[in-house]
Amino acid sequence: LLALPGFLLALGVRLLRFLDHLGLLPLAFIRNDPMYASLFIANLGSLKMDAAYHHLYEYGTIGLFCVIGQTHERVVLEEGQVRARRTTTLRFSFDERVEDGMYAGLSLGRLQQLIEDPEAAGAG
Repeated sequence: LLALPGFLLALGVRLLRFLDHLGLLPLAFIRNDPMYASLFIANLGSLKMDAAYHHLYEYGTIGLFCVIGQTHERVVLEEGQVRARRTTTLRFSFDERVEDGMYAGLSLGRLQQLIEDPEAAGAG
């Protein structure tokens, strides 16, 4: 495609963006594109990095990004006892066009319950 004259390439890109905006982009364009998903998870912990907030994209359908950080030994209060536990940080970025604050807060609270105590949360 890069062999095309610049104006034809630009016109083609504009057409594809317009079709995407209308939700009419052919499946062949999005089937294997990771930017067309519900959730994007980046595991920076596997690279020995802490979690960061991921930037959002105007391209694709992803409205929720989760970044996992590396694990650390941290002091936590557990049932009235101070203990050292392995913990990790999860950071979320939401696209405000696809979520509202109350629902996002309730959903993250539920996710925290499931991660911290799956049996008590009813998932086990």
